[in-house]
Amino acid sequence: TDLKRLAKWFAAHPHPRATEDLRREVDGQYESRWDLAIELAVIGDRGVLDWAVAQENAGHRHWVVDYVLARSPLADARPHVTRILESGDRSRQMNVVDAQTHSPRPDLELVERARWIFEGDPACLWMLRGRILWLVSRGVPGSDSLLARVESDLPVDGVDPMEVCF
Repeated sequence: TDLKRLAKWFAAHPHPRATEDLRREVDGQYESRWDLAIELAVIGDRGVLDWAVAQENAGHRHWVVDYVLARSPLADARPHVTRILESGDRSRQMNVVDAQTHSPRPDLELVERARWIFEGDPACLWMLRGRILWLVSRGVPGSDSLLARVESDLPVDGVDPMEVCF
């Protein structure tokens, strides 16, 4: 939709009035308006982050929560993202990796942490490799060396790269 395209543009070029209009459009319905909620997170909106933290603390596990936490540049999100990465829940871990690799400002340190977490799990490393290839194709600085490190962790044979890691 046009609103979603505008939201993506304003996520990359924040403006207070546009942010307020986006908040009004979402009207606290972050789960059902997930596409706009994620863009609010990218902008650094406190309301959507507070919602995600409350959901996380209440044990509500939904991919939108993971994406909002992973995409938010606010420091309050980082401990929650770290907890997800250390949780052992492959689905949630991949949500964080996916959110980061599709972020306008990917955090390669978090993606590198996933590499260590997925060590010994060839299926997850293959998925991680695919996400990092996306970063390389976008010209994200440092992603090419991260790709080389992940590729050095991959087994040479005996693994089906299409096997799902979660």
